[in-house]
Amino acid sequence: MDHGATSPLTPALDFHTSSRCSDGCGGCCVEVAQTPTGVTLRDTEGRTVEYTDQEWADFLVGVRRGEFHIMRDTVTG
Repeated sequence: MDHGATSPLTPALDFHTSSRCSDGCGGCCVEVAQTPTGVTLRDTEGRTVEYTDQEWADFLVGVRRGEFHIMRDTVTG
């Protein structure tokens, strides 16, 4: 993955990958970078999505509450 890739209109971002991400998942992890107004997520194909600080904080609260827990059997069939 090209960490911190930029375009002429995008400043360099310091992307980080979760320590729980494993090479065995075939590149299924996302990276996150702090920005002046929130965070930017990047997938393995370089696509990005930006979130405000409040949106990110709300997401993290939901994660801690288990709102996004998906049973593995549901995902894999």
